[in-house]
Amino acid sequence: MKRIIFYFIMLFIVWGYAFANVSRIYKDHFFSGNIKPVETATQLKLYREDIKVVFPVMESDNSSLEKKIDMYVSYIIENRSNSAIEIPLQFLGVDVYDPIILLNEKQLSCGTIKDRETEVEFLGRITEHRYQWNKPQYEQYFMYLDYVNSGKKTTRSASLIHMTLPEFIKTAQGVESFSDIFPGIGRFNIVHFNAGLLPGKNNLTIKYRQGMNVDGRTSYIGGPVFRCRFEYLLYPALTWEMHPDFELFISITLPDFLKKGLLWDSRITPVYESNMIFQKTYKPESRITTYYTQSRGFPAPVLTFIIQKDSKD
Repeated sequence: MKRIIFYFIMLFIVWGYAFANVSRIYKDHFFSGNIKPVETATQLKLYREDIKVVFPVMESDNSSLEKKIDMYVSYIIENRSNSAIEIPLQFLGVDVYDPIILLNEKQLSCGTIKDRETEVEFLGRITEHRYQWNKPQYEQYFMYLDYVNSGKKTTRSASLIHMTLPEFIKTAQGVESFSDIFPGIGRFNIVHFNAGLLPGKNNLTIKYRQGMNVDGRTSYIGGPVFRCRFEYLLYPALTWEMHPDFELFISITLPDFLKKGLLWDSRITPVYESNMIFQKTYKPESRITTYYTQSRGFPAPVLTFIIQKDSKD
């Protein structure tokens, strides 16, 4: 009897371990992006934007999947008139947490609104970006679009995807609910606020926490396949009048993955993939990599930054 119980216990452990290694995780509904003016004001020029992204330390367990990225986005906006200009602004985001908006170090009040036209533009932009940059990376997303286009009558299979880019965009922009293609998504929030911009240069800062998109075939980070990413919407800023000396700065701070063991812990330095080119520095004492880039304009409508465990680890 004891032997039978022992066999059942061992079988349960093996089943549990096997399930943990093949379970699929997929979360694709975290986006945030640039401020855009609701009204045009030719006397206002976007002079500079700094995007600072700070990843948390991610451990090899499920709890890390719920951790948030700390985002710090700063703008310098030049008012070339001789008087203050009050202008309504919008900041786009899905599942953006605890936003704080500061204008010249003073906190502004904000709220959220809904705008179908902005939603449609977002769906078209994100679909075009994903298709043109790295369609295989977003296989699951295009499978969902193919499923919606079929009237939800086909199985979700990569082998069935055959639509062209215009067809994908049309399908995305026609969805009744974001959850059709972004399972588990929250509201597409448009953070709305008014800014009184003084003559000269004004400093506008938005701080918030952002969830991570996750794609993997394991329930833990230390497993064989794991990727997480964030996508930052650059295209809304294209509605600004740009200063001739405009510059964009981006820095991304990424700690090594922490893999806990029975006897000791180990660190794994992740590798990255992006649609933009970054330089990097590594601090071995803190096990942190900083990626950075700068440009005189917006090199892409959407910034994507993917991190994953190196296949050699």
